[in-house]
Amino acid sequence: MNNFLLPTDTQVFYKRYALFFTRTILFVLVSCIASFFLFPLQSGLISAFFTSFLLIPAIDAILEKNKNDIWQKRTGSFKANLDMTLSLFFIFLAVLLTFSVLVLLLPYDTVKVVFFSQIHDTMTHTHLITKEFHEILANRLMIVTVFFFVSLIFRVGGVFVLVWLASVWGVLYGAYFKQGLGTDLPVFKHYMVVMTFTGLSIFFLRTLSFITASMAGIFFSKGIGKYKLKSKEFLQVFRAVIIILFVSLLLLVLSVYWECHMYNTL
Repeated sequence: MNNFLLPTDTQVFYKRYALFFTRTILFVLVSCIASFFLFPLQSGLISAFFTSFLLIPAIDAILEKNKNDIWQKRTGSFKANLDMTLSLFFIFLAVLLTFSVLVLLLPYDTVKVVFFSQIHDTMTHTHLITKEFHEILANRLMIVTVFFFVSLIFRVGGVFVLVWLASVWGVLYGAYFKQGLGTDLPVFKHYMVVMTFTGLSIFFLRTLSFITASMAGIFFSKGIGKYKLKSKEFLQVFRAVIIILFVSLLLLVLSVYWECHMYNTL
C-alpha cells in the first residue's frame, strides 16, 4: 500500500501533492482505528505515532527528490526547496483536516476520551497566557528550535513532531467548529468563521516556519553525515541551511506580529 501510493519524481506537481494529501488521510484513518482498538485510552498519542511511522517512506521520497533536483540541476535550489516545503505542508494539512473531521463526526464524549492527549496539549497556546509580542515570540522560537534539533538528530523521525502538532490543532479546530455550529446565533456563527480563517492564516504561516526549520535540521544532519566539514559540498549545504533558517525566522516573526496584533484588538 505504501509503495502503491508513493508519488514519483516524474509526476506533475499537483498530482504529487494530491497523492501526498490523500495517502496521508488514509494513513491517519488507519492509525486512528488501529490505536483505538489497541490503546483506547492513549489512542490520540498512539495514532500520531502510527501515522508518523507510515509517513516515513514519503518523507524519504521528498528528501530524495529534493537532493536529485538540486545536485542533478533539474531545477534551482529555491524551486526544489519550495517543492519540498509544499509537499510537507500538504501532509500537515491532510493530518489536520482528518483529525478535524473525526472530531466533527464522533460524539463529544468519545472525543474527550479518544483525543485526550491532543486536547490537553497546550504547547502552542501562548496567547491564553500572554498577549505580549516578545513572550509569544520567545515561545515560538523555542518550538522552532525543537523542530530544528529533533530533525537534526532524528532526521525523518522528526515527522512525528509535525504530525503531532497537526493532530493537536486538528482536534482543537474540529471541536471549535463542532461547538460553534451548535448555536442558533447567526452573528456568533459569522464571527466564529471570520476569526477562524484569520487564525488559520496565522497558523499556516507559523506552520511554514516550523516546516522550514525542520528542513534545515534534516539538511544539516545529512550534510554532516555525508560530507567533510571543509568540503565544497558541505559549505553549499551549510549556506542553504542558513538561508532556510533565515526564511523560517522571517515567517515566524511575521506570524507572531499578526497573531499579537489580532489578539490585542479583540
